[in-house]
Amino acid sequence: MRVLPLISLFSLSSAFLLPTLPSSTSPLSSTRGRALASSASEELSRKEKSKEQVRSLLKGLGELDDGENSESTGSKRKEKREGLEAARRALSDKDSMKLEPEVVFFEGPPHWSEVVVPAISILTVIGIIPFASSVARQIWVKYKITSRRVSVTSGVGGKDLTEVIYADIERVNYVFRSFGTTGDMVLFLRDGAKVEMRSIPNFREVYTYIRDMLDEDAKAKTAVLPELK
Repeated sequence: MRVLPLISLFSLSSAFLLPTLPSSTSPLSSTRGRALASSASEELSRKEKSKEQVRSLLKGLGELDDGENSESTGSKRKEKREGLEAARRALSDKDSMKLEPEVVFFEGPPHWSEVVVPAISILTVIGIIPFASSVARQIWVKYKITSRRVSVTSGVGGKDLTEVIYADIERVNYVFRSFGTTGDMVLFLRDGAKVEMRSIPNFREVYTYIRDMLDEDAKAKTAVLPELK
């Protein structure tokens, strides 16, 4: 029975001695909660603004890159067009620079008249050698006059070939044979060499053609044939 009064006394004294804990619904707790919520909202707003700025920056960079890429693509296309045009011009120039087909103006042996006098002289022993030589020239010697060169085939069996282009000719001398029906021609080359062509058929036409194919300097040094009377 004495225990009950002691328990009651202890409960009463602890009620006065222990502090009272604040309630969770106190004004201070509510104010602190609102402050924390406001701070969190401001932080979230700043983050959203930062994200928007980053997005705007990235978008601007993307547009800039697109612009640079388009400019680069346009430049490449322009360079490609210019390259194609240059290639077309080069092909056109190449076609224009192609050599025309070589045209043969005259081709044949020396004039037959060079055999006449040696044939008459064959009646003597001395005339046999000139006659044989003239006949061999008729067989083995060939002249070829084209739009690009002068060719002379000679030698035993026609194995020797001499070709001269018109640019290498410095001047041309001539002499008539057989009353002007044929003639001899000497081509003087720029390196000092000479090419002799004797008893050329159609001499006037061949000589005039060769002279017309020379350059201006060589043509000035080459005489014009006198007109026939």
